[in-house]
Amino acid sequence: MGKREKKIIKGNNLKPRLAFFVQINIFMLKLLMIPVQRQL
Repeated sequence: MGKREKKIIKGNNLKPRLAFFVQINIFMLKLLMIPVQRQL
């Protein structure tokens, strides 16, 4: 894990990766909310 973290810092790809991660989280939340809305 240490080597991977160093590569991310060296590559300076933190912002694009973070934005991508946030987009995935929002997408997953939307998928989780669909069944909840159906129950209500």
